[in-house]
Amino acid sequence: MKRNIRIATREDVPFILQIYNEAIATTTATFEIEERTVEGQLEWFSQFNENYPLFVMEVDNVIAGYSCIASFNKKAAYKRTVENSLYVNPNYQGQGVGRELLEHTIISTRELGYHTIIAIITEGNESSIHLHEKLGFTYAGTLCEVGHKFGDWQGISYYQLVL
Repeated sequence: MKRNIRIATREDVPFILQIYNEAIATTTATFEIEERTVEGQLEWFSQFNENYPLFVMEVDNVIAGYSCIASFNKKAAYKRTVENSLYVNPNYQGQGVGRELLEHTIISTRELGYHTIIAIITEGNESSIHLHEKLGFTYAGTLCEVGHKFGDWQGISYYQLVL
């Protein structure tokens, strides 16, 4: 299998959208309820740049997952803290795609001069918790019952990695 991580392009948006909409429809990894449109995903895509990159991983020329960093908080004192997001196509889960993407994102975030990465993970998403802990993230706290999806209240846990 040929694997390649690169900066996402506008042409990747439909493939990223497919992965994200699958997560919306079938998981609590995102608290969005309604699937996004191409237009909505293009608007989301416009926030990424050289300071806030969006990466995709191709496996045999198929987008298997994506990872990005975004501003954690708009207040000035948070400018060197970012939030990461990571989504993997279900057909590629358990094959190291998430780990490679997160490792790449951590290295890139460090090179960009950021100090801390925050991951906000839904309680019960054990695979994401395990991956982040394996790569050095530490538990920082939980907010209980803050999102309601699939008929249940969901909590979120904060994990952080000080670079």
